[in-house]
Amino acid sequence: MTLLRRYSVIAIVGGLALAGCSSAASGAPAARVGTTVVSTQDLQRQLRAIAENPNQKLRDQVLKDGTLSPSVVVAQVSNDVNQVILDEMFTARKLSITNADRARARAEVLAQFAGGQPAEGQAILDGFATWFTDQLVERQAIGDAVFNSFVTTDPTTYYQQHKAEFDQQCASGKVLRYILAPTQAQAEQLQRQLAAGADFATLARQSLDTSTAQTGGELGCYQPGAIASAEIDTALKNLVVGQRSIIPTASGFAVVEARPVNAETLVGPVRQAQRQEAGKAFSDELAARLLAARPEINPRFGIAVFGPDGFSIDPPGGETADRIRTMPATPAPTPNANPLTGR
Repeated sequence: MTLLRRYSVIAIVGGLALAGCSSAASGAPAARVGTTVVSTQDLQRQLRAIAENPNQKLRDQVLKDGTLSPSVVVAQVSNDVNQVILDEMFTARKLSITNADRARARAEVLAQFAGGQPAEGQAILDGFATWFTDQLVERQAIGDAVFNSFVTTDPTTYYQQHKAEFDQQCASGKVLRYILAPTQAQAEQLQRQLAAGADFATLARQSLDTSTAQTGGELGCYQPGAIASAEIDTALKNLVVGQRSIIPTASGFAVVEARPVNAETLVGPVRQAQRQEAGKAFSDELAARLLAARPEINPRFGIAVFGPDGFSIDPPGGETADRIRTMPATPAPTPNANPLTGR
């Protein structure tokens, strides 16, 4: 969930009354990161925004025995500490965000709360004070901008730089995409439209397979023997690059196209590889900056720990049995198996 964002250092479990947080000395900051102070007042305001959300699903996750769980308290301190570093990285890299960036960030925040149920996620967001939702979105946008700045090349250049690796991963030499139609007649009509020059990705939006409809019908590299049906696997194996074929499946008729391995057909895997590489560089710099800043945490809210694994926060009192345990998120629903691949 967004409250335990991907930048969070640690969260703990247990119970701590929100009123107890309010009794912390008003003059003592919640945390100090270098010369930047995270005020106790600001932390308490954020915690109240969380605790006062009326959504029962959220309350079941953030409250324990009627009080705000310290997993949320420590996670919010961690978020605030991380945000100081992210803001520094944002400024150092001379980045900026637009309203379009904020719109994408809002959709990401919604998805994190939704757990595969958009209406539920929207209900949770609607339960927050407007200023708190805006803060979540702004922080997400800043984090995205910093993360994306570590993607240093375009997909085509990245593919060319790692061509041998991608070619090895797709030894068959062909990448598949498809459209699932309910009847053979409709599949044949799709074939005629494609032969006349219709855009495959556009037609794929009407595919019965909703899991690929919005991604142009992309299935990725063909891997011999990975298909559930031996009959379908044989048909795909015999499909020549540059050709299309109609293949009957248990769920309908698939119009399948085989394309060569290149930067365009592997744009999804290429971008995923880029983001994985960028993610490591991003995490390494964030961790290094945290260690260099040596954050100080108000012992009322946690204990700063600097060890071989980097910076973390222990619960007040130094108990570590439940370290690195995050608040459970609502799992996304398991998608239906692809009717062509069986996966």
